[in-house]
Amino acid sequence: MENIRVHAVEGLMLSSPSGLAKLLQIYKAQSEENAVFVLSPLHNGELSFYSLLLSAREHDEKMWSQMEKVQTAWEALSEAVLTRDNNNEIEDLMDKGFAEVEDILQAVWLLSDISDVTEKHFASRTSYFLSLIASSLFKSQGIPTQVLDVTKALNNKNFPVGVTFVYGILPQSKDLNLGINFEGESEYASSLIAADIKASLTFWNNRSLFCSARLKDVPSAHVISDLSYAEATELSFFGAPIVHPHFFTPAIKAKLPISLRFWSDIDNPGTLVSLHPTHDAKNVVKAFSVVRNVSIINLEGFGLSGVPGISSRLFSSLRKEKISVSFISQASSEYSICFTVPSPQMMKAIRTVKSEFAKEIETGAVSSVSSEADLAIIAAVGESMSGSLGVAGSFFSALAKAGVNIRAIAQGSSERNLSAVISANDYLKALRALHSVFFLSEQTLSIGLIGPGNIGGTLLDQISREAEHLKKETEIDIRIRGIATSRRMLLSEKGIDLASWREAFEVASEPLDMKRFLAHIGASYFPHAVLIDCTTSQALA
Repeated sequence: MENIRVHAVEGLMLSSPSGLAKLLQIYKAQSEENAVFVLSPLHNGELSFYSLLLSAREHDEKMWSQMEKVQTAWEALSEAVLTRDNNNEIEDLMDKGFAEVEDILQAVWLLSDISDVTEKHFASRTSYFLSLIASSLFKSQGIPTQVLDVTKALNNKNFPVGVTFVYGILPQSKDLNLGINFEGESEYASSLIAADIKASLTFWNNRSLFCSARLKDVPSAHVISDLSYAEATELSFFGAPIVHPHFFTPAIKAKLPISLRFWSDIDNPGTLVSLHPTHDAKNVVKAFSVVRNVSIINLEGFGLSGVPGISSRLFSSLRKEKISVSFISQASSEYSICFTVPSPQMMKAIRTVKSEFAKEIETGAVSSVSSEADLAIIAAVGESMSGSLGVAGSFFSALAKAGVNIRAIAQGSSERNLSAVISANDYLKALRALHSVFFLSEQTLSIGLIGPGNIGGTLLDQISREAEHLKKETEIDIRIRGIATSRRMLLSEKGIDLASWREAFEVASEPLDMKRFLAHIGASYFPHAVLIDCTTSQALA
């Protein structure tokens, strides 16, 4: 179907009046006329039913007062966003829903047991109530809506004009473990629906935008505008938290682009994941990702060289013990092979390897099984890395200049991923050094100005007028990251907006801490740092 977009939305995002208002804003801003919002259940918080199930199983008399609190919370949410007439209709439906909840709780009380079906059904009631409230809110704005159980939605080839809210026990990929946070629970069902009707597809997450590195680690990281399916999958494997490639499968088969958006910044278009994304000739690396808390295990000996089946035995034995291997590297001589595992599994992995190769260790064909803990894997990912000269050279040169020792390296034959195992203590300086080399111009300047009076203020105004021209014509990227007077300072990670620096200084400046000011300007993740003194202070000079 054309002119329709499917959105995967976590129920937690809609558990407040502001969240429901934001959903309406998202619909009004999309280019497509029609929308399907797939809502995941609520598993915790004051609107969740899970604590009621536990109380019923344990015969806790407080269950009934807890249920009253939950029902009151739902009624308060409904009243906060709906008019009285609309709210009366929703309250009737919710009262029927709570009557059903009460019947199930009584059954759990009698049986002292919570079945998996009961738990999922209870959770699905929360997405049903959210759908009712959201539907009524949209209707009050003159938008046609319907509420559908996910089973019916998956068999629906023609969604009506307007907005459809989907709730229920959502299907999940068999290969995926959602973990304790249930992140992305609505994404697989959304992908199935969008693939079936050939609709546009958006995944909303509550964590962050998809950036070239984690912003907490590299404040100068930028939002990635587009990625290929393969790039997104590589990054997810190396720790990118907002990408769940198992959910992509139906969309990939249908060749549908997937828009990855951030709930806290709905004005940002986010990242588009597609089969054929645009490629920037200047940035062959799309992003860097880090896997922390890993250990490396090295198996070596002359008995490994030229012997068929060694790798098969090694990794089959690890698979049987359910040990996850995230990195493999082998010398061309086949004398040694090393791999990484999560640190908590290191000792189990060592025992498994020694058991599998006990005979070879006894005869000396395997000379050692060694290990090292407290490591991290840092990976550069980019489709355009394939065939681009100098990528590996720049990668390893940057790590060498940063004083980072490399334990092992690996690159797939596709060349879209280049990885290195390093000390966990070095990951931050390694990541910042790599990001600086691949994403910041060699002429990027981190500048701090002290004394924004007549002379300093005039200089800042001149830089404001000429900065864009200098960047375009000479690739000199000037970033005023700090302005200070004798008493106060204004700091910015990516650069102060010089068009309004006076207003910003007046509103956002803080007491001067010269040590912190200098450290900020001299941040290691910028190629060059410059300090401009526009004062007459002899002490500062």
